Amino acid sequence: MDEETRSKPTAYSQNILKGKVFCGKCGHFMQRKRQNKDGTYWFRCESQWKYAKEACVVVSAKEKDILEQILLAVKKYSDILCRQAVVFWQNRDTNNEKHAAAQEEIITIRQELSKTKHYLRGLYESLVSGIISQEEYRQMKSDYEGKIADLQDRGLKLECDKQDFERNNDARFDLFECLRNTTLRPDLTAELIDELVDKILVYPDKSVEVIFKFQDELEVECVG
Repeated sequence: MDEETRSKPTAYSQNILKGKVFCGKCGHFMQRKRQNKDGTYWFRCESQWKYAKEACVVVSAKEKDILEQILLAVKKYSDILCRQAVVFWQNRDTNNEKHAAAQEEIITIRQELSKTKHYLRGLYESLVSGIISQEEYRQMKSDYEGKIADLQDRGLKLECDKQDFERNNDARFDLFECLRNTTLRPDLTAELIDELVDKILVYPDKSVEVIFKFQDELEVECVG
């Protein structure tokens, strides 16, 4: 092997943490830098150089250390998520029944709204025709309008609950599938990182905090 071959640097690797790593001290985005030809990558906060010396302190971490912390955090909480998955599937039939009942109630409310609005529109004709008095008209109009408002409020709540149920269902399916793929594979990909991780915070002592997109599901912080 000649000198030229030995000194040829390795090619730059893909930045699978692109847009995810931030300084835990000042909050600014951290730049990825390659330290030398052997392919060692670091993330560094450059606030001191870009903005002002007092803007931050020296904050950095090796890319491989950050990736290790992500995997450790995933493994740490995989058992929690697996237990949540079991409970989710156990309650699936009950939740689906509640969802179906809510959907039926929404249909009933829509029908009742249509009927009540029809009665409200006919009140004035009844007043003009002398079928009801002015006082009866005012009272019935107030009653119908109150009923319509109550039905609309109840319908809106049911619609919001329905959307939340469907969104949470989809999110949980995606989460369980994503975590299953992660635990089955020892490597991390840009696609997997994008699905799992919201942001990564690196602190001056080089500790790493991984904030997952499903943080609310865990109800804890994943700190490396």
